[in-house]
Amino acid sequence: MKAGIAINLQTKLEEIEENVLKEADFFIVMAIVTGFPRQKFDDKALEKVKMLRKMFPEKDIIADGGVKAENLIKIKKSGATGVVIGSGIFD
Repeated sequence: MKAGIAINLQTKLEEIEENVLKEADFFIVMAIVTGFPRQKFDDKALEKVKMLRKMFPEKDIIADGGVKAENLIKIKKSGATGVVIGSGIFD
């Protein structure tokens, strides 16, 4: 079994203890404020993905929230290895 950490849009990586990040098998980076459906993808999440990619080149990083076909390329270029698509699959 693998254990991941979901990181809210408003949480700075510096606020998470490095030991906790090191123990995670993967990361889910939220690109919206959780709890409110059908929000637009916030590009601030891409910077978090880039930082995590530099810190942990071997770990999976998944973007979640506001993901649509139109932003898949920039998400992949930022270093994400996967996405979660909810309502965006219908847009």
